[in-house]
Amino acid sequence: MLEVRHLTKCYEGKGKKPFCALRDIDFTLQDNEVVSLLGHNGAGKTTLVKCLASLLYPTEGQILYNGQDIYQNVRKYRSRVSYLLGGERGLYNRLTGRENAVYLAAIKGVFGRELKEKIDRYFRIFELEAFIDKRVENYSRGMKQKLHIINALLTDASVIFLDEPTAGMDPVSAQKTREVIKSMAKEQRRSILITSHMMNEVEDLSDRMLVFFHGEKRFDGSIAYFENLMQKEIVCRMRLHKTEQTWMAGQKLCAQYGDQVQLEETGEEFLFTSKGRTSEELVERCVRPLSEAVIDISFEKADLERTYIDYVASLEQQSGKEQ
Repeated sequence: MLEVRHLTKCYEGKGKKPFCALRDIDFTLQDNEVVSLLGHNGAGKTTLVKCLASLLYPTEGQILYNGQDIYQNVRKYRSRVSYLLGGERGLYNRLTGRENAVYLAAIKGVFGRELKEKIDRYFRIFELEAFIDKRVENYSRGMKQKLHIINALLTDASVIFLDEPTAGMDPVSAQKTREVIKSMAKEQRRSILITSHMMNEVEDLSDRMLVFFHGEKRFDGSIAYFENLMQKEIVCRMRLHKTEQTWMAGQKLCAQYGDQVQLEETGEEFLFTSKGRTSEELVERCVRPLSEAVIDISFEKADLERTYIDYVASLEQQSGKEQ
């Protein structure tokens, strides 16, 4: 288990007051748990991951691995941690995929027959076995990303930090990669922290999500709790037959419910839109009174991406008021 206590990281500026990239951060990363870290550019995500990977020393606070400060034995801690950079960084284009894996594992102190078996197995799992002995300069972006993940998994690290793990992959490869990541976390009891801007990835992988805003942790919980916290509305849209009776019934509902409903004329039909907390509420409020005129009906709920965007907007609005 990884535990973060009151973590703060500040940078000194020349002739300026210190800039704090992280302020008083607290959270835990349990064994066999996948947690996604979200935040706008400059929120402190990269700084946090570098601190957790022991690449940056915090200004204040502690990082505990299984109850022990990571800096009491930082070499041992680093042997239990893997950090995926992603992109072109950290790979050697003139080496083959196998040679990259062997070399980067050797840096971590992993050698021998067991390593060869792992390399063969992971290249097969990630469907790269046909390219294992080809130079990395001939790999696509998605293939390089898979190689990064393989390198992160080879050391049997118990804590893994993944930056945009499926970036550059086609949808099928991305889905298979997410399945492997989830399997590694659950079956091998690894703790995995992911930074991502792809909400479908966050939703598919995460047991929990963290939201950072200007160096502060603003949310820590499940996706379901996040969506409930935001109390997103369901939108009901109905296409209606265009009759005077329908128009009068729609206008009556508009007068009764105000900006929660809207009636529009679209050619030979009416479009009636209503917002509510549950589909049952919308059925009772609007569908039943207009049921005889309904051509078709649909219910839509805001997805995680829309919910997250609205949440960040609310944080920005709150921050502006405080200033």
